[in-house]
Amino acid sequence: RGVKRLGHREVFKIEETEKGIRICGGTAIKYYFDDKKPEELPAIPACFLFPKEFLPELKAIIQETLG
Repeated sequence: RGVKRLGHREVFKIEETEKGIRICGGTAIKYYFDDKKPEELPAIPACFLFPKEFLPELKAIIQETLG
């Protein structure tokens, strides 16, 4: 059974969850097996979860970074 790389894409997402602010970034690479469709194997980005008390600092950093 072969494994193939389906390519990569840049991922950057910020979302608020019950536990805090999750920021996902980096390059996500999709792989698929000969017997599965690519959609069945999602790409996995690197994510970091920050507690909600860091929200003001995160907003300031994001605004500074994005201009």
